[in-house]
Amino acid sequence: MLAMMAEEALTDAGHAVAGPAATVAQAIACLAGEAVDFAIVDINLEGHNEGIALAAVLKETYGIPSMFLSAKVEVLAGEAPAALGFLPKPYVLDDLVLCVEGLHAVARGETPARPFPRALKLFTPGS
Repeated sequence: MLAMMAEEALTDAGHAVAGPAATVAQAIACLAGEAVDFAIVDINLEGHNEGIALAAVLKETYGIPSMFLSAKVEVLAGEAPAALGFLPKPYVLDDLVLCVEGLHAVARGETPARPFPRALKLFTPGS
């Protein structure tokens, strides 16, 4: 239900959505035939923090930047994540849209048009 609401909010904001995907395999399959330029990755896709590795694959193999969306903040302790940032659940849909737009701008080397929501944790290389 939450994924459908997020998809609707992003679509209403003018973004094309490829997904949602409930597994790593589905996420990779979403790339076929799609011009994916940013990904929202849940850390706990299949119950074992697979999203962390998925974000690395998206970045290293496909050149796709991403952000994490999850209630599992603690699993990132000591990690140097491949994602650009982390929005904890529960979140406000408007914050999700702001994060996607702002982090997508950052990934393109641009300055975000609007401030990031306070809930977003930005990652820096080597953090």
